[in-house]
Amino acid sequence: MTAKPASVGRSSLVLALGTAVSRLLGFVRTFLIVAALGVSTTASNAFMTGNQIPSLLYQLTAGGVLTAVLVPQIVQATRGADGGRGYINKIMTLVLSALLMVTLLLTLLSPMITKAFTGGWSGDNLALATAFTYWCMPQVFFYGLYALLSGIYNARRVFGPYTWAPVLNNVVSIAGFLVFIWLFSADPQGNTPVSDWTPGMISTLGLSATLGVALQAAIMFAWWRRAGLSFRPDFQWRHTGLKPTFVAAVWILGMVALDWLHSFVKTVVANSTEPYRTPGDTTLMGLTSFETASLLQLVPHGIIAVSIATVYFTRFSEHAASHDHVAFTRDLSASLRHTGVLTVFAAAAMTVVVMPMARIFTTGDFAQNQAFARVLLVLMPFLIVVSANLFAIRAFYALDDTRTPFFVALVRMALVLPCYWLTTRGDPHSVVFFETLVSGCAIAFDTVVLFWLLRRRLGGIDGRHVVRVHVRMLLGAVVSAAVGLGLMVLLGAFAPGGFALASKVTAVVSCVLLAVVMGVVYIVMLRLLRVDELGTLLRPVGKILGRLRSRG
Repeated sequence: MTAKPASVGRSSLVLALGTAVSRLLGFVRTFLIVAALGVSTTASNAFMTGNQIPSLLYQLTAGGVLTAVLVPQIVQATRGADGGRGYINKIMTLVLSALLMVTLLLTLLSPMITKAFTGGWSGDNLALATAFTYWCMPQVFFYGLYALLSGIYNARRVFGPYTWAPVLNNVVSIAGFLVFIWLFSADPQGNTPVSDWTPGMISTLGLSATLGVALQAAIMFAWWRRAGLSFRPDFQWRHTGLKPTFVAAVWILGMVALDWLHSFVKTVVANSTEPYRTPGDTTLMGLTSFETASLLQLVPHGIIAVSIATVYFTRFSEHAASHDHVAFTRDLSASLRHTGVLTVFAAAAMTVVVMPMARIFTTGDFAQNQAFARVLLVLMPFLIVVSANLFAIRAFYALDDTRTPFFVALVRMALVLPCYWLTTRGDPHSVVFFETLVSGCAIAFDTVVLFWLLRRRLGGIDGRHVVRVHVRMLLGAVVSAAVGLGLMVLLGAFAPGGFALASKVTAVVSCVLLAVVMGVVYIVMLRLLRVDELGTLLRPVGKILGRLRSRG
């Protein structure tokens, strides 16, 4: 049975609050990374590579299975006499054993893996990246544990831990960078030679990064008994009903492998600029620039789409299990429309504000600011399709169709790999810009094809309704963006020495001011255009404010 919109709104609000805090702290963490190491330096690219490798390898080895396959399987298992406890014990034992062995193997292979991810790096640059990889590789195990517990909790409708545990991770990571700056001072210009990096400098960043992920996983056990669970290792894996999980995982693993290949290629392409770096060149963008831009895009995506999707994904699985395609389509349409209200505005606002937003992460050099702003400019409009893509893939997974997304991803990879290669053939200073454009077009292609196939599968996805609402939201966003663009001109966002670019503080003030002004205009426009989904999202906020006023 479909829950009322208000209940979805309340659940999403709780999740969004936890995600918002985590993303805000993630923003602070990203700021500290570039404050300590710079947005376009060899040291920052080395740390970003070493810290990113475990995340990518986790996705390749276990991520897709844990996050996408287990929720539908556990939902079905909870209908058993023991509420799924036996199944969960077997899954926990199997996955933790596999994660431990995989993590140990990957740690031993760290030098080879780092060399593959850095392409043409050599000497001290490669040695620094490899050292960071050694420190960060244990994260694979803890990422897997966190994802496993998240899947179990979500299947049992315990959503809070999934969004609040990363807060602890970010706090630890932030503390690590603050300690690093305190002990060794910040070097955003990259003046310290790579050869001068000491074991203490490397371990401070590497250990704090891994400790944060470990605590993120460990804190998840605080909700274990509250979810009605108790863990007893169970190594009896044969003839226990686990086969459907691995059958379903075959196509998921293929999909994850393709996504991993995509991420691997993007990392290598971004790192390919490093050998061309010359002393004093602040405009050569690399992996840190690309990943910082991607993380900024993921802030609204994580707060908005992931929070709403977490609630809807379990409902998709329940509708699919009961073969209720009407309810499935209704919830899919509602999830896209409610998400769109927020992502359309976020895409418009972050596109308009690229110059002051870039200034927050650069040293104040106008040429560097422009170079990073160009990367942000090409990436932010794709926020809308990134969030929609999440729902398309999750809808197929809920329908127990993991094969279709795989073949769509296979076609996508065949199309984009030559494009990525072409980006490395031109000016090194343009590599990351065109890489970002190719990445955005790839996700757009994925999204359009997946929804077209989903429409054929279900006999309709309420597409006309979704498109009509999005057209009205886009119209409101265009008007809002026009007002915001005028405000940016007045604040001097496009000229050296303007208020919006004078310092990091004035850049933050400009971003906040623009968000408020554009937000007000956008809400007014949606009211005038009668976008009902806005009211559904604002209703829980209004109720909370009403309760606070009544208590006061």
